[in-house]
Amino acid sequence: MNVKETSKISTSLVLDLEYPNELFKAIATDKELPYISFVDLLANTMTLAVKNRLWCDQLKDYTPVVLVRNPKKFPESLLINCAHENRGAYMPLWRQQVAENPDEAFLPTRVKINRNDSNKIIRLDLAREDSSVSDDEWVVYELDAVISHIHTSDHLVAHIRIPESYTESQIVINSVDSNKEQVNKDDANYIRAFRRRSSTFVGNPVKGGDWVLFNDFAVSPSSIEQAVDFRHPFRNPCVLRYRRIHQEEEDRNKIFDSTTCPITSEVFSSPSLALAQGPKTFVSLPLDKLPKNGDLVAIDCEFVALSTEEFKVLADGTRVVTAPPRLSLARVSCLSGDGTVFIDDYIVTPENVEDHLTRFSGLVPGDLDPKSSKHHLIPLRIAYMKLRHLVDRGCIFVGHGLNKDFRVINIFVPPENILDTVELFYLGHRKLSLAFLASYLLEEKIQGRIHDSIEDARTALKLYQKYETFRDQGILQEKLHEIFEQGQRRNYK
Repeated sequence: MNVKETSKISTSLVLDLEYPNELFKAIATDKELPYISFVDLLANTMTLAVKNRLWCDQLKDYTPVVLVRNPKKFPESLLINCAHENRGAYMPLWRQQVAENPDEAFLPTRVKINRNDSNKIIRLDLAREDSSVSDDEWVVYELDAVISHIHTSDHLVAHIRIPESYTESQIVINSVDSNKEQVNKDDANYIRAFRRRSSTFVGNPVKGGDWVLFNDFAVSPSSIEQAVDFRHPFRNPCVLRYRRIHQEEEDRNKIFDSTTCPITSEVFSSPSLALAQGPKTFVSLPLDKLPKNGDLVAIDCEFVALSTEEFKVLADGTRVVTAPPRLSLARVSCLSGDGTVFIDDYIVTPENVEDHLTRFSGLVPGDLDPKSSKHHLIPLRIAYMKLRHLVDRGCIFVGHGLNKDFRVINIFVPPENILDTVELFYLGHRKLSLAFLASYLLEEKIQGRIHDSIEDARTALKLYQKYETFRDQGILQEKLHEIFEQGQRRNYK
């Protein structure tokens, strides 16, 4: 009986680089390593064939089958996982190829893959065909990120190629920021100027395509040569990202355009994980009513401590902090420009909470537990995706102390999309608290016994509206001096 060939379509978010059995056998028997190039490994991975025995309903028995992978659609970003549990087998391959020919790194910086036959992969950086782009026959990829494991200290580092579109916008931001002292803050165009993106360079522009090394908190310039160099015995490859090169330069840059939304708005429909449901504290906006490019979003976040601060006391009595508390996002509230609360999410925390920081966060034990919480409880991943979507839509975030909040959340928001009332009401003397600004400018008392993120976000929005009023009336500088004079008299309370 003939068994028909069957197929199905599946989506893979990452490719696991397949190392051939010959490599493992050579290592096990202490034989010379076979010559295997990276493009050979990639081609074998793209068209992986696996022999197996599966149950066949037609034959009513297990029968030998061959499972063959055949790519049908190529992604914008090609992610490749290079790690394998048998590190001793594959790492000599990466180091051997470089050692034999110092001018030829094992890892190519640019490759092209045949659309109709994924076994055909050409290394372009050695063929001197850097001008090649994707067309009807070939898909061209360029290396733009390498994540490596430093096994001597057991941590990850990342070499990342900065896209040209990012460096262009950053030049404008830096230029505006460096000239803030010459800008009259009473000018109604000040805020708009600070937000503006332009292709006009001021000063010496940063060259697009620069490589940067991210090593924990240290960020330093790097190069493509360093990114692909695995001769060092302490550095092992983990994940590679190749970016697809398009025919048109506009298509090439739009991947990195911050106005695109790779995360869809359906994430706002995520259900609560809490078993018990209390009163709803926010309005679920229709997806087409969510804030869009240029709209204001007032935001405030609360955090809990997963670990407490570590310190030591020196002989002279000085207290030195050796490790700050490790914070985790626990609640995030967002209001639209008209004051409507459309996000009030509590974040379920899988790790043990050392301190709920109730005095500052308003959170108590049980608020983040699905079994006992009555709040809208979601995973951290969903909370991040909601914020990421708003960032990608180009929303302008209003809040108090947002830089710290975004840093803890580990999300990048373009500086021109942040309106921080800490910075807006700042004269260089000291940074004012939200409670004092609310008391003096709004005649409202907030943060009595505990903080509430909705109240804080709404207060920040009102303060920004006050700021706009002072600026439009041309009395901003006068008001700022008045605020600080009154603050000194009232001890900033």
